[in-house]
Amino acid sequence: MQTEVLMDAFHETGLPPGVINFVTGLGEVVGTELTKSPDIQKIAFTGSTQIGKLVAKNSLDTMKRLTLELGGKSPNIILDDADFSTAIPMAVAACYLNNGQACIAASRLIVPEDRLGEVKRLVRAAVEQIKMGDPRNKDVTLGPLASIKQYKRVQEYIKSGIEEGAELVIGGEGHPSGLEGGNFVKPTVFANVTRDMRIAKEEIFGPVLSILTYKTEAEAMEIANDTEFGAHRLRKLGRPGTREPCGAQTCCRPGPHQYNRPRSVCSLRRVQTIGNWSGRRDLRTAGVSGVQSDHQLTREMSRNAKAVSRRN
Repeated sequence: MQTEVLMDAFHETGLPPGVINFVTGLGEVVGTELTKSPDIQKIAFTGSTQIGKLVAKNSLDTMKRLTLELGGKSPNIILDDADFSTAIPMAVAACYLNNGQACIAASRLIVPEDRLGEVKRLVRAAVEQIKMGDPRNKDVTLGPLASIKQYKRVQEYIKSGIEEGAELVIGGEGHPSGLEGGNFVKPTVFANVTRDMRIAKEEIFGPVLSILTYKTEAEAMEIANDTEFGAHRLRKLGRPGTREPCGAQTCCRPGPHQYNRPRSVCSLRRVQTIGNWSGRRDLRTAGVSGVQSDHQLTREMSRNAKAVSRRN
């Protein structure tokens, strides 16, 4: 439905035919053809790490340029001097955006060990305020997952968290009361999560938040970077208006609230990732040229569209 709406919008702007085309279909059919066809010179793919690797392999023979935006397991560090009454509801929202179906969902909440009781209380209160239901209703903030397959996958992760000994703060297995007819998942939070648990290591892609604890900031950084999903940058606020690097690995797009705000807000110090940038590093290592940033891709698409318009 959203594709049809987009195409109608592009058509109404008066773009020449052929500037933008949609081809719908299954990944193993349409996607495979796109990745292997010599007529396709550039691919930008958003999806799972597993399929991203397949796209890269299929594209090698024709040496396509690639932009891969893949899975994530984003950490969100709350330091001890944060305003927890503000930071914790923001942390819940950062995990549950798009029903948790986002590679940038901050699904690992890393908090001071001696503040865990307060964090659990604030998290529970925030989750209890969430309205679930038909996402077309304006007051609904959490809707169903995209498919039955994804619903079952998330249920398996919730079950594994319970079996591995994580503390279930709120939520759990099964449908929310009154929403048994769709792919609705109870907004779920686990505490006392350890780094070796599946819910701490693997991308769940649903409304499931894992709370881990630290004793020192150095340990918090270590936990944040303990993931196979690549490329995080942490930033901590010094004086207002300054940018002070914080010591995590590689790079990422920072959140807008990180700079130029009072310390009481900025000490939240969010950690975000744009997909699995480790996939991009793997491509460079393999010698595949032309891996571009999102901004470069946008400029290239704009230039191509203008060139086609001139030809038409």
